[in-house]
Formats: sequence, C-alpha cells, structure tokens
Amino acid sequence: MELYLLAKYNKGMFVHTVHRSPFSSIGSVDGATSVLYNTHGAQELTVAGHETVGDGSVLLSLQLGCKTAWLHIPVGGHVNVRLHDRWTTRSYSPVPLRKHSLSNLGFIHLLIRKLPTGALSPQLCDSVSIGDKVTIEGPFSSGFQYHPNTYAEIGMVAGGSGLAPMLNLMHAVLTNPQDDTKLVLVYTCRTKEDLLLENEIRAYMKDFPDQITVYFSLSREAPDDGYVGRVDCDLLAQALPVPGDYHMCLVCGPPPMNLAVESMLKSVGHCNERVFGFGTSDF
Repeated sequence: MELYLLAKYNKGMFVHTVHRSPFSSIGSVDGATSVLYNTHGAQELTVAGHETVGDGSVLLSLQLGCKTAWLHIPVGGHVNVRLHDRWTTRSYSPVPLRKHSLSNLGFIHLLIRKLPTGALSPQLCDSVSIGDKVTIEGPFSSGFQYHPNTYAEIGMVAGGSGLAPMLNLMHAVLTNPQDDTKLVLVYTCRTKEDLLLENEIRAYMKDFPDQITVYFSLSREAPDDGYVGRVDCDLLAQALPVPGDYHMCLVCGPPPMNLAVESMLKSVGHCNERVFGFGTSDF
C-alpha cells in the first residue's frame, strides 16, 4: 500500500515526512511545484542518461519515476549505490545541474569517476546502459551541517569527482537569494580533460560573479586560466578565506589528496573545527 501526504516546504524545512512511499511532500524547486522524493530504504531506479564527461568519468542520470519529483539531499550528502546483481555498495554525492538537457526534476545525477581497481565504478562506467536498473539507498548526511549565512565565507578544495559535494553546496547557496555566503573553489585535476562539469562551474561564475571565485589548478598542463602544478600552501593561502571563526574550509578528493590538503590548511592557520573533509568512494 502506498501512502501520500501533502506538506508545506518553507525555507528548507519540511513539515512532514511520510514512510512507505517514495513521494512524501509538496514543495518548490527551480520555480516549479514538485514532489519531494525520499527513498526510505532501497529503491531501484532506471538509468535515463549515461554520458562521458572528462577522461574516465561518467555522468549517470537516474529517473525518479515522477516527472515532478526531486530528491532532497542534505548539503554535501550522499546516496549509497549498488547494482541489482551485486552486494557491493559505494557512496556518491548527487550533483544538481543547471546546464543539462535532463533537469533536476524527475532525475538524480551522479558523477562517477572510473577507477580501474574500484569495486563498483568500472561496472557503472562500462557495463551500465540506458534502461538498466540501479539500486540506491538514502539520502544520508555527510556530517557537514549547513544553514544559510552560518559562515561569511566558505573555501572549497576539490579534486576530480570530489567536485560533486561542492556543486551541491554551490547550488544551495547561490540559488538562495537570502544566502549571502561567499564561496571560493580551488578545483584541481591533472589535465583539461579531467575538469568535470566545467560548464556548470563557469555558469555559476558568470551568474554570481560577486559571490563565487574559482581557481583552476592543473598538475600536468597549463589551464586556459588558472595555475600549473599541484595544490600547495601558497595557493591555499592566496585563494581561500583567511582563518577565522566565520570561515570554513571543505575538502573532497582522493584520500591521499584529502590528507595532504587538510594538513596544509592547518599549516596555514585553519583550526580543526574549521576544516571538514568529505569521504571518497570506491577505494
């Protein structure tokens, strides 16, 4: 039996939550009246898009089953993903898209970086096709709690597909007219081909030039605009907010990068309480 309940969505707060149905309340996203989608356990979703983005990465779009549904993800949160014939589960942060043919309504978009020795990413990148089924559970919180205007400025350091939770935060902040938080993103990759969803990043830069600043850093070639070389203390000190009680730094990338960047942030004066590292998947 399916149960449905209408609820009011107001400034990110949901009055009711309904179990035993994936569609749990009514709200508004991107100016459209929509149905909030909560999985409340494992749900099989149909692959609606499987697009190569960058070198060795895929944008996997899953259909929620209702054209006006959206998945309410805590900022920086994730879903657990597995294939129906496997018990291996990995976590991915859904990405909101502004410059894509498949909107955020009715779909969930996952940025998958193929790792040759990964437990699940090779199958998601190479074996899954449009029309196949993928099982998700969640959404779940990452442990990072965000509320509008909590911080004056947030610095983000992302490597490769570690961009996903940062895009989630960028969308939450920049599409909320009541949120004045300033954002700085340092996005580091090896080559230009590794820059994932660059058009999405540049769209935010164009639409919100006074609220977000982006630094591109490539370790193996010169970017069109940005820095050559690995992220180091000098770049972090130059780009990110100065250490302070109303500033926060977020990091997401491969585990070695996370550890190195978190250490560098602390060496340039950011205290433990003002540095948060998102976990990475499929290692």
